[in-house]
Amino acid sequence: MKKVTLYKYARADGGVTVSPLAPPEGTPYTGSCRLIADEGMLITSDGGIVYAVVDTDAADGWREIPDAGKGG
Repeated sequence: MKKVTLYKYARADGGVTVSPLAPPEGTPYTGSCRLIADEGMLITSDGGIVYAVVDTDAADGWREIPDAGKGG
């Protein structure tokens, strides 16, 4: 499973950006992460609902399981 740090921040035009690229220096932001399942795997936190990619506040509690639809 790959973990990508995300940055969420308000832009000067009033919009909001969520990006793996850090905001301009001095811009306040909140952090989260994007979890990307490895080939043939899916990501779950509860064993029921599964994702190939999920954005979440923290990686704790998430795990990979074989993708049954891919013969896993």
